[in-house]
Amino acid sequence: PPRSTLFPYTTLFRSNNPDPFFLVHSFLWTFLPWTAFFLPAFFSTLWNRIKSFGKAEVISISGFLIVFVFLSLSKYQLPHYIFVISPLACIFTADYLMKNLEAEKRSASFRIFTGLHLFVLLVMYAIALLLVNFAFPSSVLWSIAVLISLICSVVVFFKGKLNFRFRLLFVTICSFLTIAG
Repeated sequence: PPRSTLFPYTTLFRSNNPDPFFLVHSFLWTFLPWTAFFLPAFFSTLWNRIKSFGKAEVISISGFLIVFVFLSLSKYQLPHYIFVISPLACIFTADYLMKNLEAEKRSASFRIFTGLHLFVLLVMYAIALLLVNFAFPSSVLWSIAVLISLICSVVVFFKGKLNFRFRLLFVTICSFLTIAG
């Protein structure tokens, strides 16, 4: 059997035999909270690059696909291997968001994915509250901080006078900082 490159004389390299979609679901949870926008961004970018082959930028989508396929074909996979393609996914997801947010009229599919995005954020808040109360039952202050963040996000998103893209960004950043903090 092949040897490990890190410890060539002490450990043996063994396959962990992951399922074929291991890196797919690893990437989808890693890319939270932007996963709801990644999916339509990926398919629309792929379709547009195929349609206008030779005329459009292809490095982000082709780099993402090539690295993703090679990582998926590896016999030994760990979830953190997928981090290397996150910047490429960010590029075409941001491009998709900017095109749709600057459009005069937003498409029905974009509105559906915006709703899905908000639902994911709500689920993230709920999980944060459950985990905080489960792990630290006496920490009422942290639960109050999460609830205040949730209330601020809801008020800014639904009652805010700011531009839609700023409201969407505020809610996402607020939820992410609350959960990561």
